[in-house]
Amino acid sequence: MLPSRVAVVGNYLPRKCGIATFTTDLCDAIRAEFGATELLALPVNDIEEGYSYPARVRFELCEANLASYRQAADFLNFSNIDLVCLQHEYGIFGGPAGAYILELLRRLQMPVVSTLHTVLREPNSEQRIVMEEIAHLSDRLIVMSRQSAEILQEVFHVPLEKIDLIPHGIPDLPFADPNFYKDGFGTEGKDIVLTFGPLSPNKGVENVIQALPSILSRHSNVVYMIAGATHPHILRGEGDKYRLYLQKVWHVDSASARCTRVQSSPCIAGPPDSRPCPSPVRSHASSDSSASTWPWRKISIRLVVHTATPVPKKSASSVHTAHASPSAVANTGQSSSSRPSNAAALRFRKGHRIRDQRFQ
Repeated sequence: MLPSRVAVVGNYLPRKCGIATFTTDLCDAIRAEFGATELLALPVNDIEEGYSYPARVRFELCEANLASYRQAADFLNFSNIDLVCLQHEYGIFGGPAGAYILELLRRLQMPVVSTLHTVLREPNSEQRIVMEEIAHLSDRLIVMSRQSAEILQEVFHVPLEKIDLIPHGIPDLPFADPNFYKDGFGTEGKDIVLTFGPLSPNKGVENVIQALPSILSRHSNVVYMIAGATHPHILRGEGDKYRLYLQKVWHVDSASARCTRVQSSPCIAGPPDSRPCPSPVRSHASSDSSASTWPWRKISIRLVVHTATPVPKKSASSVHTAHASPSAVANTGQSSSSRPSNAAALRFRKGHRIRDQRFQ
């Protein structure tokens, strides 16, 4: 049973951001599961005019205004909130490495549970200070992978009993044969490697594109699919610089590699373009794919071999390498692709076995 009044701090829709989508989905899920709990949301605005938020949003923080973090803490304390749930990502809060959020946490008079969306094995000094204090000020820390839990213990010296592992999860979609979606994307008979979400330089998508010739030399049936447009925050600050860079990388390797950009209509074969990718299309692309990869520059590569379509990520097997680089991606992809399995049967069995799992 949850406390009667819960506040969630993190970005919120309609802001176009992965954390905003996650926070909104989390609030909706809590409301559906625990209807009697009063739920408040406190998003962070990255633009002066803010966003048109729903009634659940009771207070808005200004990313670059330190005073607004103090005011948010006062608001939470005066509102008799029983529990604060922080959605932490370095880039969404103001200050060096997002340090302004510490000003809010230090002033709170109720328990804090922090969900950590990025846990760095090699943080810089500012990132280390922020994470160490968040860990100190939080009563519980939620991570989404075993690797993140291990990094918290090994790098930040957080005791295991303070860490909870709750996999990220994906939308609960009906089970379907991936070939049904492959026909729509023009990738029939291919093995799809998918990267999805807003594009930004720290995601290292170019590493996968540059690794494709090496992967294709051993696995000629592979197609790399990118589902997502330039992150709005990056677009405002740098324009389409990163997407244009990916186009150049793609053109260099296009003679020997395959890269597909997903959009709202059937996919196009060619360099990443600027159009956004709606959620239903991303869901279908995920259903279409054999594996997903997140080749972050400052985090070890994560390549997930899909074994079930409509279930949380913990139902998939993960392969990690030490650092994201074209050679590391190639080695990860080759070792993973060489593992034979009856993928269709495995998807079906696992999908039915864990579909009924719920957050407890």
